[in-house]
Amino acid sequence: FTKNLNQTEQKYMDLSTKIVEECGLELYDLEFVQGSSTLRVFIRDPKTNSAEIDDCVKVDRAFSEPCEELEWIPDNFVLEVSSAKMVCILFLNLPISVP
Repeated sequence: FTKNLNQTEQKYMDLSTKIVEECGLELYDLEFVQGSSTLRVFIRDPKTNSAEIDDCVKVDRAFSEPCEELEWIPDNFVLEVSSAKMVCILFLNLPISVP
């Protein structure tokens, strides 16, 4: 990533990277919306350049324990896990080729 991250965003980046990689996937991008305490995590399977709903569910569930244990994560934290393919379609308006 080439984004300039503040301290909170870097914590989320580090946590998200760890969790996503432990699930056998790659972290494509993330966005933390400070006003709403929403973390948007975009993932992909390096084999398919996309992610299935089961991948998103697996990552979402893997966040449960850290969210309960880590003091710096707010009580009103909202997690959104999506396929990286959706980033390209919705935000970048780029075509995705899936092998």
